[in-house]
Amino acid sequence: NGERITRSRKLRLLVKSKESTKVRIVSRGIGKNYDFTPESNGRLEVLWETDSLQGNKSVKAYFMDEARNTTKVPAEATVLLKTKPPARPLVMIDQGKKFTNSKAGTVHVSMATKENPNQLMMLISNSSNFEGSDARPFVRIMDGWKLDTETDGLKKVYVRLIDEAGNISEVSSAEIFLDRSPPVVNSFTINEDCQWCISLSVVLYSDVDDAYEAKYSNNPNTLRNISWEKYVPQRPDWMLMPNDGPKAVYAIFRDQAGNISELTSARINVDKTPPQGTLQIKQGRR
Repeated sequence: NGERITRSRKLRLLVKSKESTKVRIVSRGIGKNYDFTPESNGRLEVLWETDSLQGNKSVKAYFMDEARNTTKVPAEATVLLKTKPPARPLVMIDQGKKFTNSKAGTVHVSMATKENPNQLMMLISNSSNFEGSDARPFVRIMDGWKLDTETDGLKKVYVRLIDEAGNISEVSSAEIFLDRSPPVVNSFTINEDCQWCISLSVVLYSDVDDAYEAKYSNNPNTLRNISWEKYVPQRPDWMLMPNDGPKAVYAIFRDQAGNISELTSARINVDKTPPQGTLQIKQGRR
């Protein structure tokens, strides 16, 4: 039917001629003669099976009439045989990040292929069976792909390629963890919630769900200028503000997706001044 590409070795040839009684079909050194008995539309349909080599397939037709005159220049048609599917593409979400905290659940999906991208279509889906997914032109970058956002958790994106002949690649996939909830602070204390201490060096104790990094400060207004540090439940050697009196430490916590907890604080009283007194024996008599 004039198609220029096929993924089937079985070709349907439509042969048309005037005054011919015989036709010889030849391809790659193999020939076969047919009586030219066309249908009412003037065409003879011939089913022809080509070899399995990939690439262009040329089929020639030589005609002969009742007087045994034969054509010197054959009619010729060419089709590209392509039965091998495209190689699986390389798929990446958000440049390979492991987590996202996108509230809308949208991510950046990038795809790479060894095939000619101009000759490809693609299927992309959040489901491994590609339910409801329609073929679309291949793109290397897809911004704003929406994940399955019903719940947080591990999410996967699946991709298959389709070439001009309709061959479909094996499935490629990439995954990312959707986490839109900040860490939950269960407790944050100084020196295991003691009320008093005699040193400016203290230990910060915390119990925080899903914490990955932390910021601590004696002044809540300076937290934005402090670098994140690895979260540990017991943060030793924290120095309080100098001098005796009530002290406070402020903290925020961040998970691997970048969600940040609410500001929390802990308090303690510092008293480094020992008590003083006097001692007399018999009212100071010698």
